Amino acid sequence: MLRISGAASSDKKELKNFLKKLEAAKNKDYCTLGVEMGLFAAELASFKETAKCWLPKGQFIKERLLNFLRIENEKSGFKAVSTPRIVKKIFANNFDLPVEIEGEEYALAEEKLKLHALLYRAEKDLLPVRYFEMAEDAEYATCFCREDQADGELISCLQLIDKIANMLGFEYRYVLNRGKVKGSSKKISERLEKALNSLKLEFAVDKEAANEYINTIPVAGVSGSSIELEVCDVFKRKWCISSLQIIEKNEQTANCQAPVTISRVFKSLEQFIALLIERHNGLLPLWLAETEVIVLPIAERNISYAKEIESQLKEANIRVLLDESLLKLGEKIQKAERKKIPYMLIAGDNEKKNGTVAVRAFSQEKDAAPVQLSLFLKQLAQERSI
Repeated sequence: MLRISGAASSDKKELKNFLKKLEAAKNKDYCTLGVEMGLFAAELASFKETAKCWLPKGQFIKERLLNFLRIENEKSGFKAVSTPRIVKKIFANNFDLPVEIEGEEYALAEEKLKLHALLYRAEKDLLPVRYFEMAEDAEYATCFCREDQADGELISCLQLIDKIANMLGFEYRYVLNRGKVKGSSKKISERLEKALNSLKLEFAVDKEAANEYINTIPVAGVSGSSIELEVCDVFKRKWCISSLQIIEKNEQTANCQAPVTISRVFKSLEQFIALLIERHNGLLPLWLAETEVIVLPIAERNISYAKEIESQLKEANIRVLLDESLLKLGEKIQKAERKKIPYMLIAGDNEKKNGTVAVRAFSQEKDAAPVQLSLFLKQLAQERSI
């Protein structure tokens, strides 16, 4: 079978602009950039975004993001918990196919709401009780609280979502998905809208917003209103990377004694990375970069001075590389730029004589004026703080 694809428009100029934008978008595609940056192998670049086999540089980024989410959750009063991936059928999603193990039926637990409710019932702690869990490259959080605490907890969850989205530098918008606004669902929708308005966050209203997303991962057994964090990729496709819901009493939470249950989800971490790579054209925020600085000696005789610079950077806990190859300086710079390394420190005869370094930022056409290394370290400390 032969498949033919193309683009058509009634306006020649419009078509030309569209094709030009499409070609530019392909150059920013995370599969292409990820290979150039050494995040995953070229042979595996065609795998879907949730099935990458990551090289050390890519795994470093994943671990940094996971640690960032853990820290932010703990700051917000959430405590880490852990639940199994495979559970008895009664605790799994209704649509999972069960397997029999020693006479019991088991299935994959695609979401954590019911399991978190079990933990809460076992702990019986004072409300509010807040749990978060990193599972299968996603982050699940559940808050159990009293009715009079619900609005404050909802606002706190929304603040955390907004802080993380801003920290990662996404262009995003909120969508209030009203669902079927009847009875208690209407009250929930109004409550979610109140939280958005209280934080003065702009949002769109869409009764069927979830249907537009490529990666919709609904909370199993839960329907109705939600707040969705929407991000567009380089091809203008919409991705929902986080969702926030107030859960009505249902089969998932019927035995939970807390009057109100709030569910917050940050979806696929690998998808986060894909969107980050495209958003920043591969140049990630400094705190996420596996290599922050590379030292480039101009000639072989400058390598010893370059090693001194490297040693001082390591003492300051800067993630640094030293290029000791005998390539020309221009070739070293091009190589570093392909790897999207934020800063290059050039060490030559003049720098050694004056005890300075020439700082070249990514995609900067000319080197900046030589500076003392201590001044550069202060600049890095400010930029890399999260």
